[in-house]
Amino acid sequence: MAAKQGTRNAVSREGFEGLMAFFAIISELILAGVLLGSSEKFMKRLGIFKKGVIINVLALTMYYGMEIWLIPVTTVLNVNNPFSAEMLIRMLGFATGLFIAVVGSWLIYHAAKSLNDKRLYTVFLIQVAALLIQQIIYLVQILMARGILPARYLIKVMAPVIDHQDWFIFIVFIVVFAVPAALFSQKCPARPAGCNPAQYRKIVADDIHKKRWGKASVGALIVMIILSSVGSAYANKKEELVPAVSVTAKDQMVSIDINKVNDGHLHRFAYRTKKGTQVRFIVVLKGGSAYGVGLDCCEICGPTGYIEREGQIVCKLCDVVMNKQTIGLPGGCNPIPVKYGVGNGQIRIEQKELDAARRAGYARVKIDGNMYDLDEEIALEKNIKHTVEIVVDRLAMRKGIRGRLADSLETALALTDGVAEVDVIDGECMTFSQNFACPEHGISISDLSPRLFSFNNPLGACEKCTGLGTFMRVDEERILPNRNLSIREGAIKASGWYYAEGSVAEMYYLGLGKKVRLYAGYSPSKR
Repeated sequence: MAAKQGTRNAVSREGFEGLMAFFAIISELILAGVLLGSSEKFMKRLGIFKKGVIINVLALTMYYGMEIWLIPVTTVLNVNNPFSAEMLIRMLGFATGLFIAVVGSWLIYHAAKSLNDKRLYTVFLIQVAALLIQQIIYLVQILMARGILPARYLIKVMAPVIDHQDWFIFIVFIVVFAVPAALFSQKCPARPAGCNPAQYRKIVADDIHKKRWGKASVGALIVMIILSSVGSAYANKKEELVPAVSVTAKDQMVSIDINKVNDGHLHRFAYRTKKGTQVRFIVVLKGGSAYGVGLDCCEICGPTGYIEREGQIVCKLCDVVMNKQTIGLPGGCNPIPVKYGVGNGQIRIEQKELDAARRAGYARVKIDGNMYDLDEEIALEKNIKHTVEIVVDRLAMRKGIRGRLADSLETALALTDGVAEVDVIDGECMTFSQNFACPEHGISISDLSPRLFSFNNPLGACEKCTGLGTFMRVDEERILPNRNLSIREGAIKASGWYYAEGSVAEMYYLGLGKKVRLYAGYSPSKR
C-alpha cells in the first residue's frame, strides 16, 4: 500500500508540475513574440506583455515553489532526531541558501533596472529563451513517461539531456550573467548639449553607481556557483555498500555469532542458494535481545541496499533514515523481514527462509497477464503451461534514474537468461535481449564463430550462389533460339538434346514420345 500510495502521489505531483510547465511555455512564447517585434509594436502590445509576465511568474512560482518548500519537509523526514546537530546544520543550510537566493535576485533586479531599453530587451529575451527550452524538456519527459509521445524514438535524443540535468542550474547561472555583462558593456552617456561640467559629473556618477549593482550581482552569482558546486558534489557523493560476509548453511540452518553483531552497527551477510543466487541480508541490534533481521532490499527501492551513516541505517537509493525499531517489520522502505531465532549465543535462520528469499525482495509477479502479490496464495493448474514474469522494478522517468534503470535491467536479464521486458504505462511493451536472437520475429543465430563468415562453409555461404560467386540458371532464349522450328528441325540447341538421325537424343525423344502416347491413350506403335 505504501508503494502504491507513493506512486500515486508522485504521479499527481508530476501532473501538476507538467501543467505549470505548460502554462510557463505558453507565457514564454507570448513574451518572446512581443520582444522580437519593434519598439512601436512593443508599446502597442504592452498589455499582452504584462499579462504574459504575470502568467509566467505565477506558473514558475508554483513550479519551483513546490521544489523549494519540499526541501525542509524532506529534511525533517530524513532525520531521526529533529533537535540534533545534524538537523540544525541542514536547516541552517536551507535558510542560508534561501537568503543568498533572495539577495542575489534583488541585486540582479537592480542591475537589470539600470540597463537601457535595448539591452534590457536583449537580456530578457535570452532568459525567456533559456526558460522556454528548460520547460519544454521537462514537459517532453512527462509526456514520454505517460506514453503520449513515442519514447522509443525520443529516448535517443532525451537520454543525454536527462543524464545531465544537473548542468541546467549552471546554465541558468551563465544566462543570468548576461545582466551584469550587458551592464558593463553599456557605455557612459555622452555629455548632452548645454550641460555644464557639474551636471555631467552627476551623470557619470549615476552610471558608476549603476555598474556597482552589476559588480555586486557578479559577486553574488560567484558565491551561488561555489555553494551549488560544493553542495551538488556533497549531495551526489556515492556511498558504497560494505562488502557482505559470506555465510553457509549447516544442518539446514544459517548461524551467526551474536558477539559479532551486538554492537548496534549494521552488519551485512551474503548467502548463496542452491541455484547459485546470492541473497544479501542485514542484522542490526535494536536493543536488549531484539535484533532486526531482513533482506538488504525493500519493496519500494528494490535490492539497492542500506548503508550506515553516523550510527543511522539509511536507504542507499532514497536516503531515507530507518528507525532501528522498525527493522524486521514489513512495509515502507524497511528491509523485507526474515524470520530468525536466538539460541546458544547465535542468531539462527532456517535455510529455506533464505532460499525462498532468492526473489531478492520482489513483491509482485505477473502470471498469464494477471498481476499478483507474492505474499498471497497463488494456485496454478499444473497441467497447463503458464507465463510467469517477475516484476523487478517500477520507475518514473525523471532525473537520476539511469543508474537504477541499469541495475534493474541487469537483474531482470540475469533472472531470465538474457530477455527482459519494459512495460510502459499506456504505451507499448518493449522487449530487450542479450542473446543472438530477435525477440519480435523469433529469429536466432548460434554463437559467433569463424565458420559463420566463411564462404567455404554452408553456414556462412551465400544461399543463392552457395559461396561460388556465380549461379547457374536456364536461358530459354539460348535453348530455343527459333521457336518456329520443330524438334526434328533442330529447335532445341542445348547440348545433348540437339536432334540428329541415329543420335542418343533421338532415342530420348522416341522414348518420351512413347510415354506421352500411352498417357494420352494412343497405341504405342502409332508414330
